[in-house]
Amino acid sequence: MTSRSGNGGHAANSGKTRVGKYDLGRTLGEGTFAKVKFAKNTVTGDNVAIKILDKEKILKHKMIDQ
Repeated sequence: MTSRSGNGGHAANSGKTRVGKYDLGRTLGEGTFAKVKFAKNTVTGDNVAIKILDKEKILKHKMIDQ
């Protein structure tokens, strides 16, 4: 049994992805080369937005300098 709403569970069982000290949530926006996701700092509790870039697309389209 997996609970998504419980704060006491481990990241692997909560259905959320953790990147460093951030728990990623829903997608706020999506473009050609990136997604912006809602995240929560697990240390401070602050809500933030994190941009996730698609490295393969950036390299394929030679957009490294940008």
